[in-house]
Amino acid sequence: MHRRPKCFAGAIISSQSLDLLVESEAGERLISCSLPPVPQDDPAALWNGLTASLGDLPLHQVHLALGLDTAKTSQFRRQLIENAPRFCSLEVASDIHMILLGAHGGEPGLVLGLGSKVLAQCFDAERHSHRKGGWGFPFDIGSTGWLGWQALSQTLSLLDGRLSTEFSDAMLHQALLDQCGPSPEKIRDWLLAVQAADYERLGYLVLDHADQNDPAALGLMQKAADEIGQLIRSFDKDQSLPLSLFGSAAERMKPYLPPWLQKWAGPARRTALDGAVLMARQPDLHEICIVPQMSWKVQSTSKLKNSIDALRPDPDATTPLYIQLKNKFAQAIQNGLWSPGHALPSERYLSEALDVSRITIRKTLELLLEEGLIERQQGAGTFVKQRIEQPISVLTGFSDEMKARGIQPETRVLESFIRTATAEEALTLSLKPGQQVAFLKRLRLADGKPVAVEYSVLPRHVLPNPYVMTGSLYAYLKMQKLMPVRALQHLRANIVSSTERDLLQANDDTAVLYITRVGYLADGTPVEFTHSYYRGDSYDFIAELQTDKNVEATPQHRGRAPL
Repeated sequence: MHRRPKCFAGAIISSQSLDLLVESEAGERLISCSLPPVPQDDPAALWNGLTASLGDLPLHQVHLALGLDTAKTSQFRRQLIENAPRFCSLEVASDIHMILLGAHGGEPGLVLGLGSKVLAQCFDAERHSHRKGGWGFPFDIGSTGWLGWQALSQTLSLLDGRLSTEFSDAMLHQALLDQCGPSPEKIRDWLLAVQAADYERLGYLVLDHADQNDPAALGLMQKAADEIGQLIRSFDKDQSLPLSLFGSAAERMKPYLPPWLQKWAGPARRTALDGAVLMARQPDLHEICIVPQMSWKVQSTSKLKNSIDALRPDPDATTPLYIQLKNKFAQAIQNGLWSPGHALPSERYLSEALDVSRITIRKTLELLLEEGLIERQQGAGTFVKQRIEQPISVLTGFSDEMKARGIQPETRVLESFIRTATAEEALTLSLKPGQQVAFLKRLRLADGKPVAVEYSVLPRHVLPNPYVMTGSLYAYLKMQKLMPVRALQHLRANIVSSTERDLLQANDDTAVLYITRVGYLADGTPVEFTHSYYRGDSYDFIAELQTDKNVEATPQHRGRAPL
Protein backbone atom coordinates (compact mmCIF):
# COMPACT_ATOMS: atom_id res chain seq x y z
CA MET A 1 0.00 0.00 0.00
CA HIS A 2 1.40 3.40 -0.98
CA ARG A 3 2.25 5.53 2.04
CA ARG A 4 1.04 9.12 1.92
CA PRO A 5 3.78 11.72 2.46
CA LYS A 6 3.44 13.89 5.54
CA CYS A 7 3.98 17.63 5.89
CA PHE A 8 4.69 19.42 9.15
CA ALA A 9 3.54 23.01 9.51
CA GLY A 10 4.07 25.60 12.22
CA ALA A 11 2.17 28.88 12.45
CA ILE A 12 2.48 31.79 14.87
CA ILE A 13 -0.41 34.24 15.30
CA SER A 14 0.53 37.67 16.65
CA SER A 15 -1.08 41.11 16.56
CA GLN A 16 1.22 42.03 13.66
CA SER A 17 1.03 39.00 11.39
CA LEU A 18 0.42 35.30 10.85
CA ASP A 19 3.70 33.55 10.07
CA LEU A 20 3.75 30.11 8.45
CA LEU A 21 6.50 27.54 7.92
CA VAL A 22 5.95 24.14 6.26
CA GLU A 23 8.51 21.34 5.99
CA SER A 24 8.46 17.94 4.35
CA GLU A 25 8.91 14.77 6.36
CA ALA A 26 12.60 14.83 5.37
CA GLY A 27 13.01 18.41 6.66
CA GLU A 28 12.91 20.21 3.30
CA ARG A 29 11.43 23.72 3.61
CA LEU A 30 8.32 23.85 1.39
CA ILE A 31 6.61 27.12 2.39
CA SER A 32 7.68 30.16 4.40
CA CYS A 33 5.48 33.26 4.39
CA SER A 34 3.79 35.99 6.46
CA LEU A 35 0.13 36.98 6.22
CA PRO A 36 -1.66 40.14 7.44
CA PRO A 37 -2.77 40.25 11.11
CA VAL A 38 -5.81 38.21 12.07
CA PRO A 39 -8.98 40.01 13.27
CA GLN A 40 -9.68 39.20 16.91
CA ASP A 41 -13.31 38.25 16.17
CA ASP A 42 -12.86 36.33 12.90
CA PRO A 43 -11.17 32.91 13.25
CA ALA A 44 -12.58 31.92 9.85
CA ALA A 45 -10.38 34.59 8.22
CA LEU A 46 -7.33 32.95 9.77
CA TRP A 47 -8.15 29.52 8.40
CA ASN A 48 -9.00 30.93 4.96
CA GLY A 49 -5.67 32.72 4.73
CA LEU A 50 -3.69 29.82 6.15
CA THR A 51 -5.24 27.13 3.92
CA ALA A 52 -4.79 29.37 0.87
CA SER A 53 -1.09 29.69 1.74
CA LEU A 54 -0.77 25.90 1.82
CA GLY A 55 -1.52 25.85 -1.89
CA ASP A 56 -1.98 22.37 -3.31
CA LEU A 57 -0.94 20.53 -0.14
CA PRO A 58 -3.77 18.17 0.93
CA LEU A 59 -4.91 19.17 4.43
CA HIS A 60 -5.29 15.53 5.50
CA GLN A 61 -1.52 15.15 5.06
CA VAL A 62 -0.62 18.27 7.06
CA HIS A 63 0.28 18.09 10.75
CA LEU A 64 -0.16 21.65 12.08
CA ALA A 65 1.00 23.23 15.35
CA LEU A 66 -0.37 26.70 16.05
CA GLY A 67 1.14 29.23 18.46
CA LEU A 68 -1.35 31.81 19.71
CA ASP A 69 -0.42 35.27 20.96
CA THR A 70 -1.11 35.31 24.71
CA ALA A 71 -3.17 38.47 24.10
CA LYS A 72 -5.75 36.39 22.21
CA THR A 73 -8.82 35.61 24.31
CA SER A 74 -9.94 32.13 25.37
CA GLN A 75 -13.10 32.66 23.29
CA PHE A 76 -10.98 33.27 20.18
CA ARG A 77 -9.03 30.09 20.88
CA ARG A 78 -12.21 28.07 21.35
CA GLN A 79 -13.76 29.39 18.14
CA LEU A 80 -10.50 28.78 16.31
CA ILE A 81 -10.45 25.10 17.25
CA GLU A 82 -14.16 24.63 16.58
CA ASN A 83 -13.79 26.02 13.04
CA ALA A 84 -10.53 24.23 12.23
CA PRO A 85 -10.27 22.51 8.82
CA ARG A 86 -9.61 18.78 8.65
CA PHE A 87 -5.87 18.63 9.14
CA CYS A 88 -4.17 15.31 9.80
CA SER A 89 -3.50 16.64 13.32
CA LEU A 90 -3.76 19.98 15.08
CA GLU A 91 -1.89 21.16 18.19
CA VAL A 92 -2.54 24.57 19.76
CA ALA A 93 -0.31 26.24 22.35
CA SER A 94 0.88 29.72 23.33
CA ASP A 95 3.41 31.52 21.15
CA ILE A 96 5.68 31.62 24.22
CA HIS A 97 5.74 27.82 24.30
CA MET A 98 6.76 27.78 20.63
CA ILE A 99 9.54 30.30 21.38
CA LEU A 100 10.68 28.02 24.20
CA LEU A 101 10.70 24.91 21.99
CA GLY A 102 12.59 26.72 19.23
CA ALA A 103 15.12 28.29 21.58
CA HIS A 104 16.19 24.96 23.07
CA GLY A 105 15.25 22.45 20.36
CA GLY A 106 12.51 20.83 22.48
CA GLU A 107 14.95 20.21 25.35
CA PRO A 108 14.56 21.56 28.91
CA GLY A 109 15.37 25.25 29.16
CA LEU A 110 14.21 28.76 30.05
CA VAL A 111 13.18 31.84 28.12
CA LEU A 112 12.88 35.37 29.47
CA GLY A 113 10.67 37.83 27.62
CA LEU A 114 11.38 41.58 27.85
CA GLY A 115 9.11 44.13 26.24
CA SER A 116 5.51 45.18 26.84
CA LYS A 117 5.44 42.27 29.30
CA VAL A 118 8.10 40.66 31.46
CA LEU A 119 7.66 36.91 31.70
CA ALA A 120 9.71 33.78 32.19
CA GLN A 121 8.77 30.30 31.02
CA CYS A 122 10.51 27.04 31.76
CA PHE A 123 10.26 23.67 30.01
CA ASP A 124 11.40 21.18 32.63
CA ALA A 125 12.70 17.61 32.44
CA GLU A 126 9.14 16.29 32.93
CA ARG A 127 8.01 18.27 29.87
CA HIS A 128 5.87 20.70 31.83
CA SER A 129 5.78 24.40 31.03
CA HIS A 130 5.97 26.71 34.05
CA ARG A 131 5.24 30.39 33.50
CA LYS A 132 5.71 33.40 35.77
CA GLY A 133 4.93 37.01 35.03
CA GLY A 134 3.33 38.12 31.78
CA TRP A 135 0.41 39.83 33.51
CA GLY A 136 0.78 43.00 31.44
CA PHE A 137 0.85 46.67 32.36
CA PRO A 138 1.28 47.86 35.10
CA PHE A 139 1.96 44.59 36.95
CA ASP A 140 5.09 43.38 35.14
CA ILE A 141 7.90 45.27 36.86
CA GLY A 142 10.62 46.03 34.35
CA SER A 143 8.40 46.06 31.25
CA THR A 144 8.61 49.03 28.88
CA GLY A 145 5.18 50.21 30.04
CA TRP A 146 6.25 50.01 33.67
CA LEU A 147 9.44 51.98 32.92
CA GLY A 148 7.42 54.73 31.24
CA TRP A 149 4.88 54.83 34.05
CA GLN A 150 7.55 55.01 36.76
CA ALA A 151 9.49 57.68 34.88
CA LEU A 152 6.40 59.86 34.45
CA SER A 153 5.53 59.39 38.14
CA GLN A 154 8.99 60.70 39.03
CA THR A 155 8.55 63.65 36.68
CA LEU A 156 5.21 64.62 38.22
CA SER A 157 6.67 64.23 41.72
CA LEU A 158 9.51 66.54 40.67
CA LEU A 159 7.00 69.12 39.45
CA ASP A 160 5.19 68.92 42.81
CA GLY A 161 8.46 69.27 44.74
CA ARG A 162 8.16 65.75 46.19
CA LEU A 163 11.30 64.34 44.54
CA SER A 164 14.91 64.83 45.60
CA THR A 165 16.63 67.69 43.76
CA GLU A 166 19.39 65.27 42.68
CA PHE A 167 17.15 64.36 39.74
CA SER A 168 16.23 67.94 38.83
CA ASP A 169 18.89 68.13 36.12
CA ALA A 170 18.01 64.76 34.56
CA MET A 171 17.27 65.19 30.87
CA LEU A 172 14.80 62.31 31.02
CA HIS A 173 12.27 64.41 32.94
CA GLN A 174 12.44 67.25 30.43
CA ALA A 175 11.97 64.78 27.58
CA LEU A 176 8.88 63.35 29.30
CA LEU A 177 7.44 66.85 29.80
CA ASP A 178 8.00 67.59 26.13
CA GLN A 179 6.24 64.35 25.23
CA CYS A 180 3.22 64.69 27.57
CA GLY A 181 2.92 68.42 28.25
CA PRO A 182 4.61 70.67 28.67
CA SER A 183 2.00 72.57 30.71
CA PRO A 184 0.15 71.00 33.66
CA GLU A 185 -3.11 71.33 31.70
CA LYS A 186 -1.67 69.44 28.75
CA ILE A 187 -0.31 66.74 31.05
CA ARG A 188 -3.74 66.26 32.64
CA ASP A 189 -5.31 65.97 29.18
CA TRP A 190 -2.66 63.41 28.24
CA LEU A 191 -3.33 61.39 31.40
CA LEU A 192 -7.08 61.34 30.72
CA ALA A 193 -6.53 59.77 27.30
CA VAL A 194 -3.48 57.62 28.06
CA GLN A 195 -3.31 53.91 27.13
CA ALA A 196 -0.79 51.20 27.94
CA ALA A 197 0.91 51.67 24.55
CA ASP A 198 1.59 55.33 25.42
CA TYR A 199 3.48 54.30 28.57
CA GLU A 200 5.42 51.75 26.49
CA ARG A 201 6.62 54.55 24.21
CA LEU A 202 7.76 56.49 27.27
CA GLY A 203 9.62 53.35 28.36
CA TYR A 204 11.76 53.50 25.24
CA LEU A 205 12.55 57.13 26.14
CA VAL A 206 13.91 55.77 29.43
CA LEU A 207 16.11 53.32 27.51
CA ASP A 208 17.34 56.09 25.20
CA HIS A 209 18.37 58.25 28.15
CA ALA A 210 19.91 55.33 30.04
CA ASP A 211 22.18 54.87 27.01
CA GLN A 212 23.24 58.49 27.59
CA ASN A 213 23.98 57.82 31.29
CA ASP A 214 21.05 59.90 32.51
CA PRO A 215 20.93 59.34 36.32
CA ALA A 216 17.15 59.10 36.55
CA ALA A 217 16.96 56.61 33.70
CA LEU A 218 19.84 54.54 35.09
CA GLY A 219 18.13 54.40 38.48
CA LEU A 220 14.96 53.02 36.91
CA MET A 221 16.92 50.48 34.87
CA GLN A 222 18.69 49.29 38.03
CA LYS A 223 15.36 48.71 39.79
CA ALA A 224 13.95 46.90 36.75
CA ALA A 225 17.07 44.72 36.46
CA ASP A 226 16.87 43.68 40.12
CA GLU A 227 13.22 42.62 39.77
CA ILE A 228 13.86 40.74 36.52
CA GLY A 229 16.78 38.93 38.16
CA GLN A 230 14.55 37.83 41.05
CA LEU A 231 11.93 36.55 38.61
CA ILE A 232 14.30 34.33 36.65
CA ARG A 233 16.10 33.10 39.78
CA SER A 234 12.80 31.91 41.20
CA PHE A 235 12.90 29.29 38.44
CA ASP A 236 16.52 28.18 38.53
CA LYS A 237 18.76 29.47 41.33
CA ASP A 238 21.65 27.27 40.21
CA GLN A 239 21.46 28.33 36.54
CA SER A 240 21.36 24.65 35.58
CA LEU A 241 19.14 25.14 32.53
CA PRO A 242 20.05 27.07 29.37
CA LEU A 243 18.44 30.52 29.10
CA SER A 244 17.51 32.60 26.08
CA LEU A 245 16.09 36.14 25.88
CA PHE A 246 13.33 37.24 23.54
CA GLY A 247 10.98 40.18 23.12
CA SER A 248 10.90 43.61 21.54
CA ALA A 249 13.14 45.18 24.22
CA ALA A 250 15.43 42.21 24.96
CA GLU A 251 18.51 43.50 23.13
CA ARG A 252 18.04 47.05 24.44
CA MET A 253 17.68 45.91 28.05
CA LYS A 254 20.32 43.17 28.15
CA PRO A 255 23.27 45.54 28.96
CA TYR A 256 21.40 46.73 32.09
CA LEU A 257 20.66 43.24 33.46
CA PRO A 258 22.81 41.87 36.33
CA PRO A 259 26.19 40.59 35.03
CA TRP A 260 25.40 37.01 36.09
CA LEU A 261 22.19 37.14 34.04
CA GLN A 262 23.90 38.61 30.98
CA LYS A 263 26.46 35.79 31.12
CA TRP A 264 23.79 33.14 31.59
CA ALA A 265 21.65 34.25 28.64
CA GLY A 266 22.71 32.64 25.37
CA PRO A 267 21.40 32.76 21.80
CA ALA A 268 18.32 30.81 20.78
CA ARG A 269 18.99 27.71 18.69
CA ARG A 270 16.11 28.42 16.32
CA THR A 271 12.96 30.53 15.94
CA ALA A 272 9.44 30.20 17.32
CA LEU A 273 8.28 28.92 13.91
CA ASP A 274 10.89 26.18 14.09
CA GLY A 275 9.56 25.36 17.55
CA ALA A 276 6.02 25.09 16.16
CA VAL A 277 7.16 22.71 13.39
CA LEU A 278 8.98 20.66 16.04
CA MET A 279 5.75 20.42 18.03
CA ALA A 280 3.88 19.31 14.88
CA ARG A 281 6.46 16.51 14.53
CA GLN A 282 6.43 15.63 18.24
CA PRO A 283 2.95 16.19 19.74
CA ASP A 284 4.25 15.02 23.13
CA LEU A 285 5.88 18.46 23.39
CA HIS A 286 2.43 19.98 23.96
CA GLU A 287 2.06 22.69 26.56
CA ILE A 288 1.08 21.52 30.04
CA CYS A 289 1.28 24.89 31.72
CA ILE A 290 1.76 24.94 35.49
CA VAL A 291 1.08 28.43 36.81
CA PRO A 292 2.39 29.64 40.18
CA GLN A 293 0.24 28.13 42.91
CA MET A 294 -1.50 31.25 44.21
CA SER A 295 -5.16 30.26 43.86
CA TRP A 296 -5.59 27.69 46.60
CA LYS A 297 -8.49 28.00 49.00
CA VAL A 298 -7.68 29.56 52.36
CA GLN A 299 -9.84 28.95 55.40
CA SER A 300 -11.15 31.79 57.52
CA THR A 301 -9.77 32.08 61.06
CA SER A 302 -12.95 30.77 62.70
CA LYS A 303 -13.25 27.81 60.33
CA LEU A 304 -9.56 27.03 60.74
CA LYS A 305 -10.04 26.90 64.53
CA ASN A 306 -12.96 24.48 64.12
CA SER A 307 -10.90 22.37 61.72
CA ILE A 308 -7.99 22.25 64.18
CA ASP A 309 -10.28 21.40 67.13
CA ALA A 310 -11.59 18.40 65.17
CA LEU A 311 -8.03 17.01 65.05
CA ARG A 312 -7.16 17.14 68.74
CA PRO A 313 -5.96 13.71 69.92
CA ASP A 314 -6.90 12.08 73.23
CA PRO A 315 -3.75 12.06 75.39
CA ASP A 316 -5.20 9.28 77.58
CA ALA A 317 -5.87 6.89 74.69
CA THR A 318 -3.53 3.95 74.11
CA THR A 319 -3.42 4.53 70.32
CA PRO A 320 -0.25 6.39 69.25
CA LEU A 321 -0.77 10.11 68.74
CA TYR A 322 0.19 10.09 65.07
CA ILE A 323 -2.34 7.31 64.35
CA GLN A 324 -5.04 9.25 66.17
CA LEU A 325 -4.18 12.36 64.21
CA LYS A 326 -4.19 10.50 60.91
CA ASN A 327 -7.64 9.02 61.63
CA LYS A 328 -9.05 12.37 62.74
CA PHE A 329 -7.58 14.10 59.68
CA ALA A 330 -9.15 11.48 57.41
CA GLN A 331 -12.52 11.89 59.16
CA ALA A 332 -12.33 15.69 58.93
CA ILE A 333 -11.58 15.47 55.19
CA GLN A 334 -14.50 13.07 54.70
CA ASN A 335 -16.81 15.41 56.67
CA GLY A 336 -15.77 18.44 54.61
CA LEU A 337 -13.95 20.34 57.37
CA TRP A 338 -10.85 20.14 55.18
CA SER A 339 -12.16 20.32 51.62
CA PRO A 340 -10.23 19.48 48.42
CA GLY A 341 -7.74 22.18 47.45
CA HIS A 342 -7.36 23.66 50.92
CA ALA A 343 -3.80 24.41 51.98
CA LEU A 344 -2.75 22.76 55.23
CA PRO A 345 -1.07 24.92 57.87
CA SER A 346 2.65 24.50 58.40
CA GLU A 347 4.08 21.68 60.54
CA ARG A 348 5.07 24.26 63.13
CA TYR A 349 1.56 25.73 63.33
CA LEU A 350 -0.06 22.29 63.65
CA SER A 351 2.48 21.26 66.27
CA GLU A 352 1.78 24.32 68.43
CA ALA A 353 -2.00 24.31 67.88
CA LEU A 354 -2.37 20.61 68.73
CA ASP A 355 0.33 20.56 71.43
CA VAL A 356 2.23 17.67 69.89
CA SER A 357 5.78 17.37 68.58
CA ARG A 358 6.70 18.23 65.00
CA ILE A 359 7.91 14.64 64.58
CA THR A 360 4.37 13.46 65.35
CA ILE A 361 2.93 15.90 62.81
CA ARG A 362 5.47 14.78 60.21
CA LYS A 363 4.61 11.09 60.71
CA THR A 364 0.90 11.95 60.45
CA LEU A 365 1.38 13.77 57.17
CA GLU A 366 3.45 10.92 55.76
CA LEU A 367 0.59 8.50 56.46
CA LEU A 368 -1.92 10.86 54.83
CA LEU A 369 0.36 11.14 51.80
CA GLU A 370 0.59 7.34 51.53
CA GLU A 371 -3.20 7.07 51.62
CA GLY A 372 -3.57 9.71 48.91
CA LEU A 373 -5.57 12.11 51.09
CA ILE A 374 -3.12 15.01 50.76
CA GLU A 375 -0.45 16.02 48.26
CA ARG A 376 2.69 18.13 48.35
CA GLN A 377 3.29 20.70 45.63
CA GLN A 378 6.87 21.82 45.32
CA GLY A 379 7.30 25.45 46.24
CA ALA A 380 3.65 25.83 47.21
CA GLY A 381 2.83 23.65 50.23
CA THR A 382 0.66 20.71 51.26
CA PHE A 383 -2.96 20.48 50.14
CA VAL A 384 -6.01 18.28 50.63
CA LYS A 385 -6.11 16.17 47.51
CA GLN A 386 -8.94 16.38 45.03
CA ARG A 387 -10.58 12.99 44.59
CA ILE A 388 -13.31 12.39 42.06
CA GLU A 389 -16.22 10.10 42.92
CA GLN A 390 -17.86 8.50 39.88
CA PRO A 391 -21.10 6.54 40.42
CA ILE A 392 -21.01 3.45 38.23
CA SER A 393 -24.78 3.05 38.13
CA VAL A 394 -25.27 6.16 35.95
CA LEU A 395 -24.03 6.55 32.37
CA THR A 396 -22.46 10.00 32.03
CA GLY A 397 -19.59 11.47 30.07
CA PHE A 398 -16.37 12.63 31.70
CA SER A 399 -16.96 16.33 30.89
CA ASP A 400 -20.52 16.38 32.27
CA GLU A 401 -19.47 14.54 35.42
CA MET A 402 -16.62 16.98 36.11
CA LYS A 403 -18.76 20.08 35.49
CA ALA A 404 -21.47 18.72 37.81
CA ARG A 405 -18.84 18.56 40.57
CA GLY A 406 -17.50 22.06 39.95
CA ILE A 407 -14.31 20.70 38.39
CA GLN A 408 -12.92 22.12 35.16
CA PRO A 409 -12.62 19.28 32.63
CA GLU A 410 -10.09 19.28 29.83
CA THR A 411 -9.47 16.86 27.01
CA ARG A 412 -6.30 16.59 24.94
CA VAL A 413 -6.62 14.54 21.77
CA LEU A 414 -3.29 12.72 21.39
CA GLU A 415 -4.18 10.62 18.35
CA SER A 416 -7.16 10.48 15.96
CA PHE A 417 -7.48 8.54 12.72
CA ILE A 418 -9.42 5.98 10.70
CA ARG A 419 -8.21 2.36 10.58
CA THR A 420 -9.41 -1.20 10.09
CA ALA A 421 -11.08 -2.74 13.13
CA THR A 422 -9.22 -5.46 15.01
CA ALA A 423 -10.92 -8.82 15.47
CA GLU A 424 -11.90 -7.91 19.06
CA GLU A 425 -13.26 -4.51 18.01
CA ALA A 426 -15.25 -5.98 15.11
CA LEU A 427 -16.78 -8.61 17.41
CA THR A 428 -17.59 -6.08 20.16
CA LEU A 429 -19.06 -3.46 17.79
CA SER A 430 -20.92 -6.04 15.61
CA LEU A 431 -18.90 -5.12 12.53
CA LYS A 432 -17.89 -7.26 9.59
CA PRO A 433 -14.20 -8.18 9.25
CA GLY A 434 -12.29 -5.46 7.44
CA GLN A 435 -14.73 -2.66 8.29
CA GLN A 436 -13.21 0.65 9.37
CA VAL A 437 -13.44 2.39 12.73
CA ALA A 438 -12.58 5.81 14.13
CA PHE A 439 -9.84 5.72 16.78
CA LEU A 440 -9.29 8.33 19.50
CA LYS A 441 -6.53 8.46 22.10
CA ARG A 442 -7.28 11.15 24.65
CA LEU A 443 -5.80 12.49 27.89
CA ARG A 444 -8.48 13.56 30.38
CA LEU A 445 -7.64 16.24 32.94
CA ALA A 446 -9.51 17.59 35.98
CA ASP A 447 -8.57 21.12 37.06
CA GLY A 448 -5.44 20.80 34.95
CA LYS A 449 -4.29 17.47 36.44
CA PRO A 450 -4.24 14.28 34.33
CA VAL A 451 -6.59 11.61 35.68
CA ALA A 452 -7.20 9.25 32.76
CA VAL A 453 -5.96 8.05 29.38
CA GLU A 454 -8.74 6.80 27.11
CA TYR A 455 -8.62 4.76 23.90
CA SER A 456 -12.00 4.93 22.14
CA VAL A 457 -13.09 3.04 19.03
CA LEU A 458 -16.34 3.82 17.21
CA PRO A 459 -17.80 2.57 13.92
CA ARG A 460 -16.75 4.92 11.13
CA HIS A 461 -20.35 5.87 10.29
CA VAL A 462 -20.73 7.08 13.91
CA LEU A 463 -17.60 9.27 13.81
CA PRO A 464 -16.53 9.74 10.18
CA ASN A 465 -14.06 12.56 10.93
CA PRO A 466 -12.26 11.79 14.23
CA TYR A 467 -9.59 14.47 13.67
CA VAL A 468 -12.14 17.24 14.28
CA MET A 469 -13.02 15.83 17.71
CA THR A 470 -11.63 18.28 20.30
CA GLY A 471 -14.30 18.33 23.00
CA SER A 472 -16.71 15.93 24.66
CA LEU A 473 -17.32 12.72 22.70
CA TYR A 474 -20.69 12.17 24.37
CA ALA A 475 -21.76 15.72 23.55
CA TYR A 476 -20.96 14.97 19.89
CA LEU A 477 -22.84 11.65 20.00
CA LYS A 478 -25.83 13.33 21.63
CA MET A 479 -25.86 15.97 18.88
CA GLN A 480 -25.78 13.20 16.25
CA LYS A 481 -28.60 11.37 18.09
CA LEU A 482 -26.23 8.45 18.68
CA MET A 483 -25.82 8.80 22.42
CA PRO A 484 -25.54 5.45 24.26
CA VAL A 485 -28.40 4.80 26.67
CA ARG A 486 -26.71 1.95 28.50
CA ALA A 487 -23.22 0.50 28.83
CA LEU A 488 -21.41 -2.56 30.13
CA GLN A 489 -18.34 -1.62 32.13
CA HIS A 490 -15.58 -3.81 33.56
CA LEU A 491 -13.08 -2.55 36.15
CA ARG A 492 -9.89 -4.15 37.35
CA ALA A 493 -6.48 -3.20 38.66
CA ASN A 494 -3.81 -3.32 36.00
CA ILE A 495 -0.17 -2.62 35.27
CA VAL A 496 0.32 0.10 32.69
CA SER A 497 3.10 0.81 30.26
CA SER A 498 5.57 3.63 30.77
CA THR A 499 3.67 5.62 28.09
CA GLU A 500 0.42 5.73 30.07
CA ARG A 501 2.31 6.25 33.32
CA ASP A 502 4.11 9.27 31.88
CA LEU A 503 0.88 10.74 30.52
CA LEU A 504 -0.80 10.31 33.90
CA GLN A 505 2.29 11.73 35.66
CA ALA A 506 2.11 8.69 37.92
CA ASN A 507 4.87 7.14 39.99
CA ASP A 508 5.79 3.49 39.65
CA ASP A 509 3.80 2.67 42.79
CA THR A 510 0.66 4.63 41.82
CA ALA A 511 -2.40 2.37 41.59
CA VAL A 512 -4.12 2.42 38.20
CA LEU A 513 -7.64 1.24 37.34
CA TYR A 514 -8.21 -0.35 33.93
CA ILE A 515 -11.76 0.05 32.63
CA THR A 516 -13.41 -1.25 29.49
CA ARG A 517 -16.80 0.03 28.43
CA VAL A 518 -19.16 -0.83 25.59
CA GLY A 519 -21.95 1.69 24.96
CA TYR A 520 -25.25 0.69 23.31
CA LEU A 521 -28.10 2.52 21.62
CA ALA A 522 -31.71 1.88 22.65
CA ASP A 523 -32.05 -0.82 19.97
CA GLY A 524 -28.99 -2.65 21.30
CA THR A 525 -26.54 -1.49 18.63
CA PRO A 526 -23.03 -1.01 20.07
CA VAL A 527 -21.56 2.41 19.18
CA GLU A 528 -18.59 2.82 21.54
CA PHE A 529 -15.76 0.57 22.73
CA THR A 530 -13.44 2.33 25.18
CA HIS A 531 -10.40 1.23 27.19
CA SER A 532 -9.35 3.62 29.96
CA TYR A 533 -6.59 3.90 32.53
CA TYR A 534 -7.55 5.95 35.60
CA ARG A 535 -5.27 7.13 38.39
CA GLY A 536 -6.38 5.19 41.44
CA ASP A 537 -5.22 7.95 43.80
CA SER A 538 -7.49 10.54 42.13
CA TYR A 539 -10.60 8.61 41.16
CA ASP A 540 -13.13 6.62 43.21
CA PHE A 541 -15.88 4.56 41.57
CA ILE A 542 -18.90 4.37 43.83
CA ALA A 543 -21.65 1.72 43.74
CA GLU A 544 -24.74 1.69 45.93
CA LEU A 545 -25.77 -1.85 46.79
CA GLN A 546 -29.16 -2.98 48.02
CA THR A 547 -30.62 -6.30 49.07
CA ASP A 548 -33.04 -7.91 46.67
CA LYS A 549 -36.47 -7.17 48.09
CA ASN A 550 -37.85 -10.26 46.39
CA VAL A 551 -35.45 -12.54 48.28
CA GLU A 552 -36.47 -13.46 51.80
CA ALA A 553 -33.77 -12.53 54.31
CA THR A 554 -32.62 -16.01 55.22
CA PRO A 555 -29.40 -16.45 57.28
CA GLN A 556 -27.34 -17.12 54.16
CA HIS A 557 -28.59 -13.88 52.53
CA ARG A 558 -28.69 -11.57 55.54
CA GLY A 559 -26.03 -8.86 55.46
CA ARG A 560 -24.94 -9.55 51.86
CA ALA A 561 -25.78 -7.59 48.76
CA PRO A 562 -26.52 -9.69 45.65
CA LEU A 563 -23.57 -9.81 43.25
